[in-house]
Amino acid sequence: MSYKKVVPIDKPICLTVSFLSEINHFTVLNKSGKIFYLRKFNNPTNCASFNINEQGSYTVISDAPVNGLKTSKIKRHIPIPMPTKNWDYTGATTKQLSTKSNSPASIFPSKRHMLINPKMGTYPICVANFIIAHEKGHQLYASEMGADLYAINYVMAKGGNLYPCLYTLSTVLTRSPLKMMRIESMIKHIKKSNYYGGK
Repeated sequence: MSYKKVVPIDKPICLTVSFLSEINHFTVLNKSGKIFYLRKFNNPTNCASFNINEQGSYTVISDAPVNGLKTSKIKRHIPIPMPTKNWDYTGATTKQLSTKSNSPASIFPSKRHMLINPKMGTYPICVANFIIAHEKGHQLYASEMGADLYAINYVMAKGGNLYPCLYTLSTVLTRSPLKMMRIESMIKHIKKSNYYGGK
């Protein structure tokens, strides 16, 4: 059984949600019904914190009823150290990618073209935002790692959340387990320096 809790948000905040029992995952929809945020847990929990960086009405959907809500100042983040830029092809224009392509998005930096697959509209907002930020990263970095780190910084600087970045890397963009371990290890190290205050 799914439980729903509507939460009106009038300014960017960090929202802590407590549940009556432990959950393995939950989803947050915006007022249009699109997935704004999603979270899966390796170990069941009865509490979760995440940033909401836009005003509006949001619905928390979970396997257990919401027990309480607590708001605090939105978490801002110290940027992850970046490698040296390879080039600067900023200012890409966006065009529609062929629907036959398996890629959600592609960029051709020297031509300054970013191609977006129409299926991006079916992705959760947090996933689509990360993919677009990743492609923007290729305007400065040739490597996937450079573009990934750029995207994490970009999303977090906007008041986004870390979990959807890692979720997108591991499930949508299918980074290798070794690359994911490197990224997660680096982020854990930076968290110790108060990089990210949420869960």
